[in-house]
Amino acid sequence: MQPLQSRVLQTIEAHSSRVESSLREERRQIESGQVLEDAVLFFEKRETSDIILSEARKVLAALRRNPRFAQPGVADLPNGSVYLLSSTFGGVNRSGDETRIVKSIKLLRNAFASESWPKDPRTVFKPFVDLLRTEDLPGNIISTVLSSLNRLIVYRVPSALAKLSGNSCCEEASKSVEDIVETVSGLRFSGFDSSTDDVVMSRICELMSHCVKSPEGEYLSNEALVRCIEAFLRVCSPRGKKRSECSRKVAESYLRTVISHIFSRASFLIQESVFEHSNMREAKSLGASSQDDKEEQNVTKQSPSPIATEEKPTYTHPPHIRYNYRSLAWFLSLGARMVDPIITQNIEERLIGLQLLEIALHSAPKGSLAQMPSLRRILLRDVCRALLRCLGMLNDPSIVIAASFSTVLCLINTLGPYSTPLIQMILIRIARSFLVKEENEDGNGYNSVHPTISPVTREIALDSLAALLQKQGFLSAAYAVLDCQLNESDAVQPLLEALSEETVLTGDGKLSSSGYISFEIFLTCMDTLATRSFVPGDSDIDRIFGFVHRVPDISIEQMRAKKRLKKRIDELVKEFNSVGPSTNGMQVIDIIRKHDLLAQVSVSSSPKSTSSPPSSPSRFSPKSPILSSFHDIDVTKAAAAFLRFTPGLNKTTIGACLGEPDEISMKILKSYVRLFDFKKRPFTTSLRVFLESFRLPGEAQKIDRILQSFSEHFYEQNKNSAPFSSADAAHVLAFACIMLNTDQHNSSIKKKMTLEEFISNSRGINDGHDLPREFLREVYASISSVEIRMSDESGLHALTEDHWDEQLRKMGIDPESGESNNMLAFPSPAKAKEFDEDVFLIAWKPMLTATCRALGAAKDGDQVQSAIEGFLGIARLATVFRQSEPVDQVIIGLSSASKLREGDLHHCFLSFGLSINCQMAAVALYGIARQCGDCIRESGWEALLTCTMRLHLLKLLPLNLEHLLFGDGEELVDLDGNPLPASSIIPYWWPGYYDSSHSVGTNESSCQHSSTDSSPLSGNNTSKLSSVLSAFGGLFGFGGVDSSDDEMDDENSLQVPDFLIRTSAEEMEAEKLGKKCIGDCRIDEIFITDSRFLRTESIVALMKGLYRIINQLIAPLSESVPSRQSSEKDDSQGTYSKTVADNSNGSGCTSSHMKEWEAFKVVTKEDFAARECGVSFCIDLMREMLLRNRDRLFLLWPYCYEILESILSPSTEPCPSLERATVTLLRIVLRYGHREELSMEIFRCLNLFVKLESRSFESVSERIAAGLYHICRIHVAQIECTSSWHTLLSLLESLARCSSPANIFGFETIAFLLESKDNRIYHETFANWLDAVLAYTEAPIPIAVRAVECLYILAGYLPHVLSNVKDSWHYTQGSSMNNTELSDVISTTYDVKCKAWNEFWSPLLSAYCCLCLDDRSEVRNQAFLSFEKFLTTAQQLQDLCGKDWTCLFYDLLLPLSCDLIVQRKFIQNVASGDKLSRKVQAKVPTLVSKMFLLYHGTLSQLLSTEDFEKLWLKILSNLGWILKQRDDDDMLADQIYEATKNLVLVLYADGTISPSENENSLWKKTLAVTTAVVPDIESHIKQRSRAQSMDESTSVLEKN
Repeated sequence: MQPLQSRVLQTIEAHSSRVESSLREERRQIESGQVLEDAVLFFEKRETSDIILSEARKVLAALRRNPRFAQPGVADLPNGSVYLLSSTFGGVNRSGDETRIVKSIKLLRNAFASESWPKDPRTVFKPFVDLLRTEDLPGNIISTVLSSLNRLIVYRVPSALAKLSGNSCCEEASKSVEDIVETVSGLRFSGFDSSTDDVVMSRICELMSHCVKSPEGEYLSNEALVRCIEAFLRVCSPRGKKRSECSRKVAESYLRTVISHIFSRASFLIQESVFEHSNMREAKSLGASSQDDKEEQNVTKQSPSPIATEEKPTYTHPPHIRYNYRSLAWFLSLGARMVDPIITQNIEERLIGLQLLEIALHSAPKGSLAQMPSLRRILLRDVCRALLRCLGMLNDPSIVIAASFSTVLCLINTLGPYSTPLIQMILIRIARSFLVKEENEDGNGYNSVHPTISPVTREIALDSLAALLQKQGFLSAAYAVLDCQLNESDAVQPLLEALSEETVLTGDGKLSSSGYISFEIFLTCMDTLATRSFVPGDSDIDRIFGFVHRVPDISIEQMRAKKRLKKRIDELVKEFNSVGPSTNGMQVIDIIRKHDLLAQVSVSSSPKSTSSPPSSPSRFSPKSPILSSFHDIDVTKAAAAFLRFTPGLNKTTIGACLGEPDEISMKILKSYVRLFDFKKRPFTTSLRVFLESFRLPGEAQKIDRILQSFSEHFYEQNKNSAPFSSADAAHVLAFACIMLNTDQHNSSIKKKMTLEEFISNSRGINDGHDLPREFLREVYASISSVEIRMSDESGLHALTEDHWDEQLRKMGIDPESGESNNMLAFPSPAKAKEFDEDVFLIAWKPMLTATCRALGAAKDGDQVQSAIEGFLGIARLATVFRQSEPVDQVIIGLSSASKLREGDLHHCFLSFGLSINCQMAAVALYGIARQCGDCIRESGWEALLTCTMRLHLLKLLPLNLEHLLFGDGEELVDLDGNPLPASSIIPYWWPGYYDSSHSVGTNESSCQHSSTDSSPLSGNNTSKLSSVLSAFGGLFGFGGVDSSDDEMDDENSLQVPDFLIRTSAEEMEAEKLGKKCIGDCRIDEIFITDSRFLRTESIVALMKGLYRIINQLIAPLSESVPSRQSSEKDDSQGTYSKTVADNSNGSGCTSSHMKEWEAFKVVTKEDFAARECGVSFCIDLMREMLLRNRDRLFLLWPYCYEILESILSPSTEPCPSLERATVTLLRIVLRYGHREELSMEIFRCLNLFVKLESRSFESVSERIAAGLYHICRIHVAQIECTSSWHTLLSLLESLARCSSPANIFGFETIAFLLESKDNRIYHETFANWLDAVLAYTEAPIPIAVRAVECLYILAGYLPHVLSNVKDSWHYTQGSSMNNTELSDVISTTYDVKCKAWNEFWSPLLSAYCCLCLDDRSEVRNQAFLSFEKFLTTAQQLQDLCGKDWTCLFYDLLLPLSCDLIVQRKFIQNVASGDKLSRKVQAKVPTLVSKMFLLYHGTLSQLLSTEDFEKLWLKILSNLGWILKQRDDDDMLADQIYEATKNLVLVLYADGTISPSENENSLWKKTLAVTTAVVPDIESHIKQRSRAQSMDESTSVLEKN
């Protein structure tokens, strides 16, 4: 059986739940509009009444259960009976009357039960509040009352009561809530156990939270809000009464919600106070005293430890003032004191403060708190200083450090453009404390890390730093504000370098956790820069950043000019620091003058504080020049400004210079002191600020001089406010402060000076009077509590208020008011975007270093991909900003990571093929090359080409690319249009070797052996690697094109170089995976397909890279040629001596790209083959690039020509590179021979073939012959230069001496040129043509016979050649000239005519004569017949002079007839019955006679009588001699007989000879010679004479 009271309580609760359900249903109907407005009011009133009745009954029931308030006899009622609540229920006192508390609750219940309820909401809540104020109230009753109040607040009963009573103002309702808050915040109770206490405390926190967040809570006063927060803090505080962990956590949770709610209304609260604040400022400007300002000061200067006391606050009812921004100010000041480690030493309390500050700053709308000067002053001065001190406590637990950084980040977002001082301290002072290196005294370098920082703490710090750096535009803004300011230390660049140093690998080759975080910071920075590069507009950036900046415009040109000047000043700083402490003022001036910076430091190093003169230039004002050039400069003021405002100076050297006794140093000291503003500042503060700017020297005299200047300046600025009667009093006190500082803070001094001793020692120093005792007490307290020393030495945990205030003034912020004057503020992200390129230029080197280390330490695919994303980010940004050096270095780094750039080829093959990391690096390497090719320059291309070349050596390139490079192209084909056969000088194992006679399918690798052995990376592993690479290649748009290699015979595998021999399963698996990876990279698109889209600078750099690689490869090969010849005879010789030439052209990083090649001291056979293969590959690649860049050929051709010239040199022996260079040159000429602007230059290059040795020329003759054949057929019209014809004909002549099919190609070329209708033979090239044609007459008979025919065709061009000579002579003769010139021309013309025989006729006719005597009957007969035809039809023979005719007969025709007729082979051919030979034999005697008969008239005119008779008799004697030699040949005798008779009769008939009896007459001589040949010659003459007489008689008769 349950007790009666429990059953009564259950009944009440069941009734209350039913009431609540009905109320909720009625509320739903009201909200849905199902009832009328009157019904709504009725139901609201009923609902409110029911809620109050329900809660009143609960409280009465709780009171009844307590013996103190119980009615007598209730416990004796029978079990099971229900005691109905009536008017008689309630507690009674000793006299039997009910208590006041119970009576008031019963009255409240009765009032709402009878619907005669009060109109004032405070009356309704007064019974509950009075009950809570009752002393010694049990915890269960308090819990019930608090629960009831909470329900009333949640159901918004106060507002409902005010509304139903006709009072629409919420202020009346808020008074009742404020009463609850003030009562609950001071509530005391006596709990029975810890669980009850926890319940009560949770109910208290819940009630106050709902009160603040309720609509009525918006009208709470500042005092109520403060008491509410204090109540929460008393529960949360680790000090005071110990609370359970549960209570503390609950209180903290509710406190966070309260703080979040309050600060979320910050914008509204501040807007309400704008008008009030403006009125306050106007009153202050008129000198009036504002009571509200005093109130604000009172609110913000609360006791330092409000949560340390448990005293009950005094409850008062001040005039109602709605809480405003002053509550925010109070809480921010409270949070700063809770966070400050100097004020609050308890770690848990500081952690609570950090969490609450973070919530407050995070909840407030961005920029809202910074709009109010009073709030901004607290944030900048108190909160920032407290957080910096907290971050300076490096020994604190990591959770505190994490909370501190998180709060700092929120504070930066809150302050917005006013966060510059805080950011500067974070980047320069805080970040270095957690990084590997720390800034030293002499500059911005970094030393060792703080030894007590745990790794976890450092990781937390780096994570927080990453969160800061990833903000949009943060790095660029920080660079503009700090690194580009002359008076500020660099922040961004040293930070990035320190982060890069953090990624140093450990002893086991791994990165520490902080190293990985540092690397991720770099990735974040690059991603941020890359994202900003594609943001469309400035407005979007400002919207993303969250608030509007009020900063003057920044000129990017001015800031960059400042940065350049700052670099010069940094050099000046280094020299100043190197001088040492013995420097004086004159030396400082000389150093400044030496660097020509006297005018710059006098103006650019001016102070930027609120006290700076109006004439000082603005930091961002584009109207004020950065560099000034004043003609009248006070050198001492310039030196003082340099010492005062230049960062990085050695402070010991500054102090030594200021203390020197010379005149210049004294002037500098006075100017230096006057740069400080001590107006209205305390004496100790001024002394601290002054002494923190340098280190006091050790000599007392120097200290005295420095303090004397300080005292004079301080007294001058504070005559009216300071307690000093003169500057001497300030001087004495300053010296006393120095002594006191030493006494109090020197650990070697055991007995410290007391306050009384200090005051006693300071008596009478104020011109015989004492300084005020209170003043001296403040001085003593200040010095004894905080040591005077430089802030860099003390650390951030000991950051003084004076130093931080001075830092704010330096940034242009007044620490007293929070107002900004010429503030150094962060620019907006839109404006800072202009500095992205400058930030990238200083960030890419540290990031690249970190990325390379991260890639080297990567152990799995994810880490490798993360590192490669870093490379990709650098390359993409470099492409955006058009920077080539970063891309080059990325290419170099990835090429090294892929293991393809250097090392032994076999080891390189295994490392690449079996390492997924290397393959991913290769994919990224070629992906970046494809995406960023326009920005790659020489060093980058050289590294990329080196990797590609080594892939070629290892036969890992795709087959389509290998065949494209190795093939002869469509241009070089045979006469039938088929591909040329494989070259004989290229071995079958050559990478890319392809013979057209074999199918591609059988052209597999020669050193592969089929094996069924399992591979270490076979099966699933292979599939996994392939899938990873395919997915990774998607980053660059690669496809998965599979490729296979050529296959060669196993029987020749011993001839293959060692680096191509692959027999093990591991090697075969490495080859398979390597080919798969490289096949996905699409290398052909980089160098060939897409090369035509590269920018001009990039394609030229690519060609330069090829040129440098080939030169490095050729140098050892060319020096090894003598040894190569001997090695062919002696295979036992294993090495060849060589000397590596130093590559002097190019940049400093050139030599590092071919380390593997230049590391050899000897050229081994393996190395020789590798170098030859590499040179050939580079030549082929260069050719394909030129063939696809026709529009830029004039830029690329010089490099190509130099390469070809170095390979096609006379000393080059037959080798594959020679063959590939030949193909390259011929294909280029074929492709671009039609270009008029380049044809002469290109055809000139064919002369390289002429210089080759015969053995080398023979090895490539087939390619040369085919190329010349197609060149002449296609581009013969473009060959106009004489030198080009000389070269072409010389090559054709050389090809005639080569074997087939080279000589066939050459002759077909000659035949095509001669048989074409165009006249291309001129007097300058006739001799070359003749030599070329004659060379082919020595070829095999078919070619030789056709060559004779070509000779006849060439002879047919002789008239044209001679006419060209005459035309040139007439042109010269017709031009205007003086007598001397005319005589010279006549002499020249005569020489030309005289030399016509020697230059044209004689060589041609001599060639015919030689051919007529050839041993080969076919050639001989064809030549003789052709010669006879030419002589008998050539009309130009009439132009010969007499001397030429004499040479023709005496030197050519007569000897030819004699030699031919007696030639043994000719006689044999005639005897054998050769018809053509017999025909020739018959024509031999008649050739001379026919020529004489044709031109005897001309000869009689040109020759003298004596010469003519001599020639006549010689011809007749020749015929007689022939007859004597071949008297056995009747046919020949008949021919000679007829020829001799015809000669005599013709000359007799024309009167040349006539009968005469003179023995010396020609007649007698003729008869004497011809009688032996034609015995009856006289009878023939007589017969001829009679016939002639008869003819004459007949003609006479006919006339008559």
